[in-house]
Amino acid sequence: MSMNSAQPQVPLLEGKADFDFWVIKMRTILGSHGLWNFITDGYSEPADYVAEQLLTVAEKAKLEENRKKDKKALAFIHQGINPVTFIKIATAQNAKEAWEMLEKSYQGGAKAKVIKLQNLRRDFENLKMKDSDSVEQFMSQVSNVVSQLRLLGETLSDQRVVEKVLRSMPKRFESVIAAIEESKDLSQTSVEDLMGSLISHESRMNKYEESSLENAFKTQVSVSRGRGRKGKTGRGRGSRPNFHGEHKFDAEAEWEKKTQHNPHSFRGSSSRNVQQNA
Repeated sequence: MSMNSAQPQVPLLEGKADFDFWVIKMRTILGSHGLWNFITDGYSEPADYVAEQLLTVAEKAKLEENRKKDKKALAFIHQGINPVTFIKIATAQNAKEAWEMLEKSYQGGAKAKVIKLQNLRRDFENLKMKDSDSVEQFMSQVSNVVSQLRLLGETLSDQRVVEKVLRSMPKRFESVIAAIEESKDLSQTSVEDLMGSLISHESRMNKYEESSLENAFKTQVSVSRGRGRKGKTGRGRGSRPNFHGEHKFDAEAEWEKKTQHNPHSFRGSSSRNVQQNA
């Protein structure tokens, strides 16, 4: 089988929690075959048999082509659902009708959709990067909310998302935010470009912090060792420890010890020395 005729692997819809991601994947597959417009817009069928017979040859050819493409789109949908879900759309006559049945089943009716949109808009406005978050973690949260909003038909430009991200960064990113706002046209900046700039800045900050901590640790260790050596040079009983931990004879300490125990010997010795010198 050639690459052109090979059919893509259609993702299976597992349940309600998986629906939004399934929609993204299906939109990609259907779009790659030029079939997504049959989901969003559908196509027009003649009112009846007589009306169809009145069509021109070109119009009949176009109608037949649309029917085939619509059935192909419907076949992709059938492949992406399990038997239980298939029962919900079994009566659908075209791809657009089947898709709307799935949306109603997994997203609720129009009222439920409006409520979900309001909640997602609130989530978008409340997005704030925590000090414990990495740029990648925060941007993942942003992407998740933005994707859900767009799936529900919300018009959300990249510029609006970029501006929201810049407003939501912690204080430690102030310098890079100022640089981005001054050097770039935000209307031409993609979310991906912004993410790359923020991750690069975060990486530089992390390296600087690691280097500072390492230098501070080395300084503390050096000071501690210096204090330890000073503490070991105190006088003992006639000896002092050298840098190998051994004890050497200390003449000054030994002399003090002798004079303290035998002060008369010290005085007598001094008198004799004075008489001899005289």
